[in-house]
Amino acid sequence: SLRVSILATMIGKWMGYTQLEILELGEAALLYDIGKMSIPDFVLQKKTEVNPDEYELIKKHPQFGYSILLKTPGVTANMKYAALHHHERMDGSGYPLRLKAGQIHEFAKIIMVCDVFDAMISDRPYKKGICPLLAADYLLWSSGKLFDGEVCYIFVKKLSEYFIGKTVRLSNGREGKIVYIDENYPTRPIVQSEELFFDLVKDKSLNVEILN
Repeated sequence: SLRVSILATMIGKWMGYTQLEILELGEAALLYDIGKMSIPDFVLQKKTEVNPDEYELIKKHPQFGYSILLKTPGVTANMKYAALHHHERMDGSGYPLRLKAGQIHEFAKIIMVCDVFDAMISDRPYKKGICPLLAADYLLWSSGKLFDGEVCYIFVKKLSEYFIGKTVRLSNGREGKIVYIDENYPTRPIVQSEELFFDLVKDKSLNVEILN
Protein backbone atom coordinates (compact mmCIF):
# COMPACT_ATOMS: atom_id res chain seq x y z
CA SER A 1 0.00 0.00 0.00
CA LEU A 2 2.89 2.36 0.69
CA ARG A 3 4.34 1.74 -2.79
CA VAL A 4 0.93 2.26 -4.38
CA SER A 5 0.44 5.46 -2.36
CA ILE A 6 3.76 6.88 -3.55
CA LEU A 7 2.96 6.09 -7.20
CA ALA A 8 -0.57 7.48 -6.88
CA THR A 9 0.58 10.78 -5.40
CA MET A 10 3.12 11.15 -8.21
CA ILE A 11 0.38 10.64 -10.79
CA GLY A 12 -1.82 13.13 -8.97
CA LYS A 13 0.99 15.69 -9.12
CA TRP A 14 1.55 15.05 -12.84
CA MET A 15 -2.20 15.43 -13.45
CA GLY A 16 -2.23 18.86 -11.82
CA TYR A 17 -3.89 18.00 -8.52
CA THR A 18 -3.72 20.59 -5.72
CA GLN A 19 -1.63 19.86 -2.64
CA LEU A 20 -4.75 19.00 -0.63
CA GLU A 21 -6.02 16.68 -3.38
CA ILE A 22 -2.63 14.93 -3.55
CA LEU A 23 -2.67 14.43 0.22
CA GLU A 24 -6.18 12.97 0.13
CA LEU A 25 -5.26 10.72 -2.81
CA GLY A 26 -2.16 9.50 -0.98
CA GLU A 27 -4.22 8.64 2.10
CA ALA A 28 -6.82 6.87 -0.06
CA ALA A 29 -4.04 4.79 -1.62
CA LEU A 30 -2.76 3.80 1.83
CA LEU A 31 -6.23 2.56 2.81
CA TYR A 32 -7.57 1.12 -0.46
CA ASP A 33 -6.77 -2.51 0.40
CA ILE A 34 -7.81 -2.38 4.06
CA GLY A 35 -10.63 -4.83 3.33
CA LYS A 36 -8.03 -7.61 3.14
CA MET A 37 -7.95 -7.45 6.94
CA SER A 38 -11.21 -9.41 6.71
CA ILE A 39 -9.65 -12.15 4.54
CA PRO A 40 -7.95 -15.05 6.39
CA ASP A 41 -4.15 -14.96 6.26
CA PHE A 42 -3.95 -18.53 4.96
CA VAL A 43 -5.77 -17.37 1.81
CA LEU A 44 -3.75 -14.20 1.26
CA GLN A 45 -0.40 -15.92 1.90
CA LYS A 46 -0.91 -19.08 -0.16
CA LYS A 47 2.15 -20.17 -2.11
CA THR A 48 -0.04 -21.51 -4.91
CA GLU A 49 -2.89 -20.00 -6.90
CA VAL A 50 -6.11 -19.66 -4.90
CA ASN A 51 -9.04 -21.95 -5.70
CA PRO A 52 -12.36 -20.58 -7.08
CA ASP A 53 -14.03 -20.35 -3.64
CA GLU A 54 -11.05 -18.50 -2.18
CA TYR A 55 -10.99 -16.16 -5.16
CA GLU A 56 -14.67 -15.31 -4.66
CA LEU A 57 -13.89 -14.45 -1.03
CA ILE A 58 -10.93 -12.26 -2.05
CA LYS A 59 -13.18 -10.43 -4.52
CA LYS A 60 -15.27 -9.20 -1.59
CA HIS A 61 -12.41 -7.21 -0.04
CA PRO A 62 -13.40 -3.89 -1.71
CA GLN A 63 -16.82 -4.13 -0.01
CA PHE A 64 -15.19 -5.17 3.28
CA GLY A 65 -12.88 -2.16 3.00
CA TYR A 66 -15.75 0.22 2.28
CA SER A 67 -17.60 -1.08 5.34
CA ILE A 68 -14.53 -0.61 7.54
CA LEU A 69 -13.95 2.94 6.29
CA LEU A 70 -17.61 3.84 6.76
CA LYS A 71 -17.06 3.33 10.50
CA THR A 72 -13.69 5.10 10.59
CA PRO A 73 -13.66 8.73 11.78
CA GLY A 74 -11.84 11.25 9.58
CA VAL A 75 -12.09 9.20 6.36
CA THR A 76 -13.52 11.17 3.44
CA ALA A 77 -16.07 9.93 0.90
CA ASN A 78 -13.33 9.99 -1.76
CA MET A 79 -11.26 7.53 0.27
CA LYS A 80 -14.24 5.22 0.83
CA TYR A 81 -15.12 5.09 -2.86
CA ALA A 82 -11.47 4.59 -3.83
CA ALA A 83 -11.47 1.42 -1.72
CA LEU A 84 -14.80 0.24 -3.10
CA HIS A 85 -13.98 0.91 -6.79
CA HIS A 86 -10.29 0.00 -7.15
CA HIS A 87 -11.02 -3.36 -8.81
CA GLU A 88 -13.60 -1.98 -11.23
CA ARG A 89 -12.56 -1.68 -14.88
CA MET A 90 -13.42 0.84 -17.58
CA ASP A 91 -15.29 -1.74 -19.70
CA GLY A 92 -17.41 -3.02 -16.80
CA SER A 93 -15.47 -6.28 -16.40
CA GLY A 94 -14.26 -5.52 -12.85
CA TYR A 95 -15.76 -6.17 -9.44
CA PRO A 96 -17.65 -5.94 -7.11
CA LEU A 97 -20.21 -3.65 -8.83
CA ARG A 98 -19.22 -4.05 -12.51
CA LEU A 99 -19.11 -0.27 -12.92
CA LYS A 100 -18.04 1.36 -16.20
CA ALA A 101 -15.79 4.33 -16.97
CA GLY A 102 -17.93 7.28 -15.92
CA GLN A 103 -19.19 5.51 -12.80
CA ILE A 104 -15.74 4.81 -11.34
CA HIS A 105 -14.29 7.29 -8.86
CA GLU A 106 -11.29 9.24 -10.21
CA PHE A 107 -9.08 8.25 -7.27
CA ALA A 108 -9.85 4.58 -7.99
CA LYS A 109 -8.86 5.05 -11.66
CA ILE A 110 -5.42 6.17 -10.48
CA ILE A 111 -5.05 3.62 -7.69
CA MET A 112 -6.02 0.65 -9.89
CA VAL A 113 -3.20 1.46 -12.34
CA CYS A 114 -0.67 1.73 -9.51
CA ASP A 115 -2.01 -1.44 -7.87
CA VAL A 116 -1.77 -3.52 -11.06
CA PHE A 117 1.69 -2.17 -11.90
CA ASP A 118 3.01 -2.90 -8.41
CA ALA A 119 1.49 -6.40 -8.42
CA MET A 120 3.10 -7.21 -11.79
CA ILE A 121 6.63 -6.10 -10.86
CA SER A 122 6.62 -7.55 -7.31
CA ASP A 123 7.61 -11.09 -6.36
CA ARG A 124 4.79 -13.19 -4.95
CA PRO A 125 4.92 -16.61 -3.25
CA TYR A 126 3.60 -18.18 -6.48
CA LYS A 127 5.32 -16.00 -9.13
CA LYS A 128 8.29 -13.78 -9.83
CA GLY A 129 7.78 -10.13 -10.69
CA ILE A 130 8.29 -9.01 -14.30
CA CYS A 131 10.33 -6.13 -15.74
CA PRO A 132 8.70 -2.71 -15.10
CA LEU A 133 8.78 -1.90 -18.82
CA LEU A 134 6.81 -5.05 -19.62
CA ALA A 135 4.28 -4.12 -16.93
CA ALA A 136 4.05 -0.62 -18.42
CA ASP A 137 3.53 -2.19 -21.84
CA TYR A 138 0.56 -4.12 -20.45
CA LEU A 139 -0.94 -0.91 -19.05
CA LEU A 140 -0.66 0.80 -22.44
CA TRP A 141 -2.24 -2.14 -24.26
CA SER A 142 -5.08 -2.14 -21.72
CA SER A 143 -5.61 1.62 -21.55
CA GLY A 144 -9.08 2.72 -22.57
CA LYS A 145 -10.42 -0.81 -22.14
CA LEU A 146 -9.48 -1.75 -18.58
CA PHE A 147 -7.77 1.40 -17.35
CA ASP A 148 -8.21 5.14 -17.84
CA GLY A 149 -6.27 6.26 -20.92
CA GLU A 150 -5.05 9.58 -19.48
CA VAL A 151 -3.82 7.99 -16.26
CA CYS A 152 -1.96 5.24 -18.15
CA TYR A 153 -0.36 7.63 -20.63
CA ILE A 154 0.89 10.05 -17.98
CA PHE A 155 2.18 7.27 -15.74
CA VAL A 156 3.99 5.31 -18.45
CA LYS A 157 5.48 8.45 -20.07
CA LYS A 158 6.93 9.69 -16.78
CA LEU A 159 8.04 6.21 -15.76
CA SER A 160 9.90 5.67 -19.03
CA GLU A 161 11.81 8.94 -18.59
CA TYR A 162 13.16 7.56 -15.31
CA PHE A 163 14.72 4.56 -17.09
CA ILE A 164 17.00 6.54 -19.43
CA GLY A 165 20.59 5.61 -18.52
CA LYS A 166 19.57 2.39 -16.75
CA THR A 167 21.57 -0.78 -17.35
CA VAL A 168 19.50 -3.49 -19.01
CA ARG A 169 19.79 -7.01 -20.39
CA LEU A 170 18.22 -7.61 -23.79
CA SER A 171 16.37 -10.84 -24.49
CA ASN A 172 19.18 -11.72 -26.95
CA GLY A 173 21.56 -11.88 -23.96
CA ARG A 174 23.43 -8.62 -24.54
CA GLU A 175 23.75 -5.99 -21.81
CA GLY A 176 23.65 -2.26 -22.42
CA LYS A 177 22.09 1.03 -21.41
CA ILE A 178 18.88 2.75 -22.38
CA VAL A 179 19.95 5.86 -24.31
CA TYR A 180 16.69 7.10 -25.82
CA ILE A 181 12.95 6.66 -25.42
CA ASP A 182 10.45 7.89 -28.00
CA GLU A 183 7.44 9.37 -26.17
CA ASN A 184 5.19 7.74 -28.78
CA TYR A 185 6.61 4.32 -27.82
CA PRO A 186 7.59 4.77 -24.16
CA THR A 187 8.10 1.08 -23.45
CA ARG A 188 10.30 0.38 -26.51
CA PRO A 189 13.63 2.15 -25.89
CA ILE A 190 16.86 2.35 -27.87
CA VAL A 191 19.58 0.38 -26.08
CA GLN A 192 23.31 0.83 -26.64
CA SER A 193 25.43 -2.28 -26.15
CA GLU A 194 29.11 -1.47 -26.77
CA GLU A 195 29.20 -0.11 -30.33
CA LEU A 196 25.78 -1.46 -31.30
CA PHE A 197 22.37 0.19 -30.97
CA PHE A 198 19.14 -1.82 -30.67
CA ASP A 199 15.90 -0.02 -31.48
CA LEU A 200 13.09 -1.98 -29.83
CA VAL A 201 10.47 -0.04 -31.82
CA LYS A 202 11.86 -1.57 -35.01
CA ASP A 203 12.83 -4.96 -33.56
CA LYS A 204 9.66 -6.31 -31.96
CA SER A 205 11.34 -9.61 -31.07
CA LEU A 206 13.49 -7.98 -28.37
CA ASN A 207 12.56 -7.17 -24.79
CA VAL A 208 14.56 -5.70 -21.93
CA GLU A 209 15.15 -6.52 -18.27
CA ILE A 210 16.16 -3.67 -15.98
CA LEU A 211 19.35 -4.59 -14.06
CA ASN A 212 19.76 -1.47 -11.87
